[in-house]
Parts: sequence; C-alpha cells; structure tokens
Amino acid sequence: MAMGRISIGQRCQSRVLHAGKAGAQVGAVTRHFPSHEAGTAVASFVLVMLGTLFFMVGAAGCLVPPDIAYEAPPAPQPPRIEGSKGLSPDPSAGPIYLSKIGPSGERCGPQPILATVVDPDSTRVYWRIFFDYYHDDAQEPDTGDAEAEPGTEIAVNFNVDPNDARFGSESVPHQVELLVADQPFYDDQREPRGRAVPDGDLTDSMIWTVVLTQGAQCGSR
Repeated sequence: MAMGRISIGQRCQSRVLHAGKAGAQVGAVTRHFPSHEAGTAVASFVLVMLGTLFFMVGAAGCLVPPDIAYEAPPAPQPPRIEGSKGLSPDPSAGPIYLSKIGPSGERCGPQPILATVVDPDSTRVYWRIFFDYYHDDAQEPDTGDAEAEPGTEIAVNFNVDPNDARFGSESVPHQVELLVADQPFYDDQREPRGRAVPDGDLTDSMIWTVVLTQGAQCGSR
C-alpha cells in the first residue's frame, strides 16, 4: 500500500491525541484508590498533575516555528572606471594625436595613459588593453591585475605605442580600449573573444580615440 506524506498539522494532532490519552490513563488510576485509604488525596493530586504534564509536553512538541524573513544577499557589482577625474588623458577631450616618426626621422616612443578603477565589492581587478579590437578580435591584448580592498582606487597605467603592429591603417582613427572585470578573463575561444568573463556583464570599459600621423613632433597633442 502506498504511504502518503503526513503533514506537520497531522503529526501535531496525533501527538496531542496520544498525550491526552496518556493523561487520561494516568488520571484514571486515581479512581482505583479507595477513598478511605490514607494519602489518597495527595496521590490523586500528583497523578492528575502528571496527566496534565503529559498533555502539555505533547502539545508543546507541535509548536511550529514562525516564518523567518529571508533577505537575499546583495547582487555583485561590477568594477567601474572613474570619470574624467581619474583619466589622463581624458577621452572626452578628443582624440590623441600621435606621430609614428618624428621630424628628424626618429621613431616616436609610447604615450602613457592612466585610469583609475574602483570595485565596490571585490578585492581583485583584472584588465585588458585592446588595440582596434573591432577590426581584429584575434589580437593578443595587454593584460594586468591588481589587489586592493573593496572601494579602494586602483591606478591602471599602460602605454600606447604609435608603432604598435596591432594598429591597422594609418588613415583611420584608432581605438584603444581598457576593459576591466572582477573575474579572470577566459583565454579560450568563447565569445566575445578575449573579453568573456564568468559573470558575463560584470565589466566596464573606456575607449580612447587615437589618430596616427607621420613627421610631426613626437608625443601627444
């Protein structure tokens, strides 16, 4: 025969019923004492109290704990690249003009870039630097990571070399992108290539527009 599941209410009802029967049986014992026997009153009182105790213990076992409100933990927050105060040069100020070759034919060196990153709830931040990613997503990005207490500013410094082979044609504006995450990036072929992280969207990015020239003074302008 299939056995059904007994609810808490049914178990409680059964427990109280058995406790009540036990109390009744204990109380019934008092009727077997002759009324003229010494100590009958005291014995009857004790047995009645025992019967009452049986019932109370059985009923107490049926107390159902109150519902406890469950508060979901706060959702994880992505790292963020601070606005213009934490960026040098400031992308909103316009393109960075870099000459590949100086006026005397010398090869121009890299342009330093600084960004400030804050993660409100993680102790480690990871980043990647892409050059014209949307023209070539198979390129090898520059990478880095740093550890800091949650909410602490992290300085991310990197260089943009105007002669970097990852830049495409000189005739078009180029993009240098800083992508930050609070999880390590995947290094396999999953999409988007080079940018995928375990938590999907817990990332932030900043893009600098770079214009490459020839024969001008080295350095940005």
